[in-house]
Amino acid sequence: MNSQEEIIYNFLIQKNKIDVKNTEKLLNIKSARAREILSNLVKKSILEKIGKTKGSYYILRKEK
Repeated sequence: MNSQEEIIYNFLIQKNKIDVKNTEKLLNIKSARAREILSNLVKKSILEKIGKTKGSYYILRKEK
């Protein structure tokens, strides 16, 4: 994980969920970059996306 991904991971340990707006504010980045980072974390099986549209958010993926 890179430093931005670690910041998101640590945020999720404390807060349980994050969305694009929180990611923008947390990392001081634009929404396109926030979506890219979150999407990459989903691809790495670190996060799980809940929802498909505007109200979607991300949680830590549970171990199986």
